[in-house]
Amino acid sequence: MSSPSDYFKMNRLIILVSILLALFTSGCATYQGYADFRNKNRANLMKVEVGMSKSRVLEIFGSDKYYAMTNPYKSDLISNKGETIEVIYYYTDYIDYDSGKSLESGLTPIIFKDNKVIGWGRKMLDDSNFNQTITIKRG
Repeated sequence: MSSPSDYFKMNRLIILVSILLALFTSGCATYQGYADFRNKNRANLMKVEVGMSKSRVLEIFGSDKYYAMTNPYKSDLISNKGETIEVIYYYTDYIDYDSGKSLESGLTPIIFKDNKVIGWGRKMLDDSNFNQTITIKRG
């Protein structure tokens, strides 16, 4: 016959295993959730076209949120010589923080002028020769 102390040890072991299992599976669910969020945003990015209105882009991406990631993640106003563009960023790529990458490396910018898409992607933004960035919103 088992003693009360054996019963108590067994319950502690079951509780410990349950907690570890819950922590392990919740981490996987979080990782998968971020992957699903990125994949959906990448698929939505394929629907964007030059000349599309800002309101249509916002409609395509929606206002989804997954933990700290929101749609859009942030937006900037960038000016140069009296000309202003707006940049809206969406989370589309895996961020490998262990390799020294920043959050910005996982965001794809969509660039607007006069509320119309003029392009998207980091290279397009870097080549635009705009400066004096003012961040106006973080989701």
